[in-house]
Amino acid sequence: MIKMLFTLPQDKVRVVPLPNGMYDVTALDKEEQVEIPPAEEGENAVTMYQYDGNQFRTVYKLTEEEILADLEKYLNYETSGEPTPEQMAHDNGLIDSYTLELMEEGIL
Repeated sequence: MIKMLFTLPQDKVRVVPLPNGMYDVTALDKEEQVEIPPAEEGENAVTMYQYDGNQFRTVYKLTEEEILADLEKYLNYETSGEPTPEQMAHDNGLIDSYTLELMEEGIL
């Protein structure tokens, strides 16, 4: 979890599907308005919105409801142990093949 600044208020959760089948997720909590002092003399201070947050890219199709139900988990979520999209496609292909075999044998 890191502190994140935005110029406008943000939704607590944002999930964006990507063309490659992955998802960009932003999870935010604890909105607070903060004044950013001017960088140079003569400029005005800027009001920004600060959040505790996390951004990550995942292969799992997460929904806003799932994330909000366990927000603390996703504020600290790490994707380092996740499979790649290619691994997911391979694994799903194996599962589909095995399921079809079981259906053809009348087990399912």
